[in-house]
Parts: sequence; structure tokens; C-alpha cells
Amino acid sequence: MLKGVDPILSPALLSVLRAMGHGDEIAIVDANFPATACARRVIRLDGVAATRALEAVVSVMPLDDFEAECAWRMDAVGAPDAEQPIYAEFRAVLQSAAGKRVKLAGLERHAFYERARSAFAIIATGETRLYGNILLKKGVVRADNPATRVDIDAHQHFWSLARGDYGWLTPALASIHRDFGPQHLAPHLRRHGIAQSVLVQGAPTDGETAYLLDIADQEPSVAAVTGWVDFTGDAAALHRLARHAKLRAVRPMLQDIADPAWILQAQCQPMLETLGDLGLAFEFLGKPRHLDATLALVDRYPRMTMILNHAMKPDIADGAFEPWASRMRDLACRPNTICKLSGLFTEAGPDWTLGQIARYVRHIVETFGASRVMWGSDWPVVNLAGGYDAWRAASLALVDSRTEAPAIFGGTAAQVYRLGAPRAMRA
Repeated sequence: MLKGVDPILSPALLSVLRAMGHGDEIAIVDANFPATACARRVIRLDGVAATRALEAVVSVMPLDDFEAECAWRMDAVGAPDAEQPIYAEFRAVLQSAAGKRVKLAGLERHAFYERARSAFAIIATGETRLYGNILLKKGVVRADNPATRVDIDAHQHFWSLARGDYGWLTPALASIHRDFGPQHLAPHLRRHGIAQSVLVQGAPTDGETAYLLDIADQEPSVAAVTGWVDFTGDAAALHRLARHAKLRAVRPMLQDIADPAWILQAQCQPMLETLGDLGLAFEFLGKPRHLDATLALVDRYPRMTMILNHAMKPDIADGAFEPWASRMRDLACRPNTICKLSGLFTEAGPDWTLGQIARYVRHIVETFGASRVMWGSDWPVVNLAGGYDAWRAASLALVDSRTEAPAIFGGTAAQVYRLGAPRAMRA
């Protein structure tokens, strides 16, 4: 085993990928494909899905960007324009690897066979879904760009219903009303090449914070935790929590509190002052009605890092842009504010379109700048409106892959949460 190398990349397969030159092609084919008859070289990955093989290959092999097309699927017989379920999964993997939208062109079945015969190699998988075949053209690794970047999911949740403190999580939310843990998130992280995540509280209890910190102790992919603390309680409780190295922020659930200015009350100020002294960030879980209080708090504590969750939940479903947009612009003028690009699918509703959310995404990125925006999945809540893959793909499509993506998809979170560095406390 090697660090950072997908375990299904066998020595034989790695050797083939290394030997390929720019413009050489490789086919990943399903269990029905006549691989032995067609191939110059066959690498067998029996029992492995074609999508899983694709993830592994593109984790180390660059895709060609010298020409308009670098990936081809096999068209359905008699219905070349028909969308097969596996095509969307292919696109999601390619887009995540490339950091931008990748065209998945079509080839008629016999044309695909001929192209595969001239490929450098064929990877024969155990894929059982029809038309689970894809051809890739190898690109180049440029000396002036890092071969890889460290991507981070800056906002995700784990929960266990038996704990009993998720008042908002009812059976009416059927798709997420069950337990979610690291083993459920891992395939998403792997598929999108995400190395680390930030685990965020989902219940307003001390038990929730203890539960998350215990998971963080056991799960290496959890790089930081945003916990909960009673802001009207004794600040000594925060000192105790801060002893845990992975606690990097706290979040009261302001959206569930009737008074939008609740956090400004005098009783909350000792905890806020302690928060700043300990080098912890404050995360806002609010809605547009909280924006005035948010501005007031940001100005009251200009040295504290203030993180706006889900872009303060604009009402995308009803198309409401103002006054949210103006107030977010005001917040962006305060250098201690960071905005999470997360949760927008949920605010748009299950019938969202890319055009519907594009205006909001671009406003966030253009007002805050990429260095103060960080991407989060809001998984598993995102399952209510499309799921992890769809939100990741939409975000990649709306962010510039060269000038914005490195910060938004990892760099900002690494800096804000000080991942890999000790937490700085004030003297």
C-alpha cells in the first residue's frame, strides 16, 4: 500500500498509466464488453464497478485539454441520444477530477469497439449496468500547476437518531431521517477526491458536541469540528471544550430562536469574548431576517472570524434577491467574514435549476472573493434536494476552475480552520 494511491490501482495498472503518453487512450469497460478480443493489453478489475475504476484512474491520470473532447461513452443501440443512468455518474467523476465541466461525447457501439482496439489498454471491470463503457484520452501534467490540490468539504453532518436531541429532524424528512456516519460519507469523499471534512453540529446540546468530538478522535478525515455551546452559560464550559485540538468553531442554532437579535444580548457577551480569546470562530446559522444582527455582531467583534453558513439562506425558491444581496455585500466589506457556499440547493427546493442558483453563487463569489468563500456539501441535508453529486457538479460548473476553485474547494477552509496548524489563542 502507498499513501495517497487508490488501493484498486494495482502495480500492473499503475505501470500502464505511467507508460501512456499524451494523447494515448485507455478504455474502461463493463462485464459484457469483449475486452480480450479487442485489447492490446487487458487489465482486469473483476468485481469493481466502472465508475469506481474511473475514479481511481482519473485520480492519477490527467485528462487531455488540448482538444474539445477527452472522454467518450458508448451510445445506446438504436437510441444514441438516450441518457443512460451511468452517464451522469461518469460526468460527475470527470468533472470532480478536472475541476470543471468535461464533455462526455458519444460513440456508436461498433465505432467504440474500433476505438478500443487501438487504445493503449483496456480495463475490464465487473460493471453490470448496460453501457458502462468509457474511453479516456491522457493529458499532460504541467510543471506550472500542482498535479493535485487538497479539497475539503467545509460543512457536513453525522447524526444518530437514538441520541434523541435533533428536534428538527422528524419522520417528515424521510430521506434523511436515519443514522449517518463516516462510513456513509466516505464514498462521496472518495468519488470527488476530497481529503478532509469539517463536521458541524446539528443539535443544540452539550451531548452533541461531545458526540462529534468523539467521532473526530476516531475518524482521520474529520479535520475540524464546529460544536455547540450554551452562549448564556458559564464560559468555563468553552474552555473545557477548547482543550480538544479539533474544535475550531462553535455555532448556536440562531435560525430556531424567535428573536433575530438574540445573540446581541448582554448575557451572551462573556461567551463571545471567550470565543475570541481562545482563537475559535463563530458560525452563523441564520436567515435573511438575521442579517442586521449579524452585521452588528461582526462590527462588535472585528478580530473574531465570523462564518456565514449557507450564505445566510437566501429565499431562492421564491426568487428573493434583495435585500439579501445588499446586506451580504455589506458583510463582505468586513474582512473578518467568511461565507460558506453550501445549502443553496435546499433553499432552492427539489425542482432547482442551475440557472436559478447561478445568480446567488456568483454574487457570493464576486462580493466576498474566492479567498473568503469555502465550499460545503451540507450532507446529508443536501439529499433533500438533489444529493451530494449534483451539488458538487453544480458548484464546479459555476466557479472558475483556475482562478477560484483552488481556494473555494479547499484553500479557504484550510486557512480559516487552520487545518494542520495549532489553534492560535490570544495573549
